[in-house]
Amino acid sequence: TQLHEPEKCLPHVEALLAVEPHNSDAHRVAGKLLVVKGIAARAAAALATAQERLGNDAEVVRLLTIELEHTRGPKRREVLRRLGILKEERLRDLPGAFETYEAALGLDAGDDELRSRYA
Repeated sequence: TQLHEPEKCLPHVEALLAVEPHNSDAHRVAGKLLVVKGIAARAAAALATAQERLGNDAEVVRLLTIELEHTRGPKRREVLRRLGILKEERLRDLPGAFETYEAALGLDAGDDELRSRYA
C-alpha cells in the first residue's frame, strides 16, 4: 500500500484486475500508478481492460487515451485500433472513430480490417 517500488507492484495489480475487475484496492493502486511515467501505459491498459469488463465505456476511452499518451512505436497502433473500435461500436462516435482509424492507419496501413472500418 505504500508504493515505494511501483514497478514491482504493477504485475500484481494487473493480475488482480484481470481476475477481479471490480476490486477497489486494485483500482486505487493502479490509479496512483497512472502518474508514474515509466509504467503509466501498463497501468492504464490494465484499468481499461477492467473497466471494459465492467461496461464503463467512457472510462475506457479516458484510460486508453492515457495509455496512448505514454505509448510509443508499434504498440501505439494497437491502442488506436482498440480505441477506434470502441468509439465506433459502443459509443457510436463515428467522427471520433474515423479520426482514430486514420491515425492508426498512418502507423500501419497493412491492416485490412482497419482499412475496411476506415472506409
